[in-house]
Amino acid sequence: TDVGADNVYNVTVRVSDGLLTATKDVAVTVTNVNEAPSDIALSAAAIAETAAVGTAIGTLSTTDVDAGNTFTYSLVAGAGATDNAAFRIEGGVLKSAVSFNYEVKNSYSIRVRSTDQGGLSTEKQFTVTVTDVAEPLAIDRVVPPTSRLYRAGEVLQFTVVLTRPV
Repeated sequence: TDVGADNVYNVTVRVSDGLLTATKDVAVTVTNVNEAPSDIALSAAAIAETAAVGTAIGTLSTTDVDAGNTFTYSLVAGAGATDNAAFRIEGGVLKSAVSFNYEVKNSYSIRVRSTDQGGLSTEKQFTVTVTDVAEPLAIDRVVPPTSRLYRAGEVLQFTVVLTRPV
């Protein structure tokens, strides 16, 4: 074990030719090497269709056996990068780069790369879903009843045509 936690191991080497024996203490220093990150996670992967451009969708994080590594994230070409242009990454946060409309498209595919400070990386595809939001109705037109004289207290029936923004 590395008692001093300094990656230096003291080893006693003993050799023998069957008649004579020699012993020597040797210090072995083990140097840590950077391993590539192994996975990327996204804390949330849904956005409401009415959200403003620049809305934070989720935070990216990386799995790496090297403790204390720092990571940068980028959208990259490759399998699953179909909709990268609709998003941007700022400081490890995935954000919208466009406004979304659930009725037009409700699922987007992106590809993210996580790179550690040593230049090693991993990539992963994510699906971001757009959630439907009930848009307010708008009055398109009001059709009055037929023209005639009405008596006081008589109920008038109008036809109201509503539209929902797309």
